[in-house]
This record gives sequence, C-alpha cells and structure tokens, in this order.
Amino acid sequence: MKAIIKELWTAALATIFLAIMLCFLYPLSVWCMAQLLFPYQAGGSLLTGYDAAASGGSNLGPLSKKLLETVRQRVAAYRLENGLAKGELVPADAITASASGLDPHISIANAFMQAPRIAEARGMSLESVQKKYGRIRRAAICWFWGSPG
Repeated sequence: MKAIIKELWTAALATIFLAIMLCFLYPLSVWCMAQLLFPYQAGGSLLTGYDAAASGGSNLGPLSKKLLETVRQRVAAYRLENGLAKGELVPADAITASASGLDPHISIANAFMQAPRIAEARGMSLESVQKKYGRIRRAAICWFWGSPG
C-alpha cells in the first residue's frame, strides 16, 4: 500500500510541476522574449497597438446574405484593381479570407492575374514579374495536400 501511495504522490507532484512549467512559465518566457526581441512583430504587443479581434475571419455561413454581398463587392474591386473584364472568372482565394484573414499564400492563377498591375507598379516588364513568379512558386505539400501557390 505504501508503494502505491508513493507512486501516486510522485505522479501528482510531476503533474503539478509540468503544469506550472508548461502552462505558465514556458509561455510567459516566450512572450517576454518576443516582446523584447521583436516588439513590432509580436502579437499582443502594448507598443504596436495590435488588435487581435480585427484579424479574425467573419464566421459567416454559405447562406449568409452579408457574405454573398461581401464576396460580390470583393469580386468587383478585384476586377477593377486588376483591369479584368466583367465576365472574367476571379480565383476564389482572391475574394475569400482564410480563417484568420491573414493568409499570405495565393494561388498561381491569382498571382498571374495580378502580374500586370504588379509589373506596372514596380516599373518592371510583365515577363520579368512572371519569371520571378516561376522562381518562388510553391508546390502542394507532399504533392497532394493543398494547392500550388
């Protein structure tokens, strides 16, 4: 019986120790280091005025009229910004947001539709922008998960 109580006591102490270390001290130390070393990039920084609520997705369902209107507005703005014809298809990733709304990856179709605008803004030829796209192109993960971008 003494051995069982000793084992339970050891397990309880280990659990309490690990909970304090992994649930409090480690996250606190990472947060402090981020604030000191990367104050501008660190989310939640008091110096940058980061607003986590402003970075979230809309959480609107597929039948939402508000979502449908938002997507229509985004399609119109994308076509106008990139000089596309009214009936030209717009890639889905150009008009929808990821869960956080901060996804930096775009599809290849989206990148090439923006290429003329990017070339003009950068004072580059369209061919040089497209060549750069070819160099930074990302394949799907393990050739099957996700899409190239």
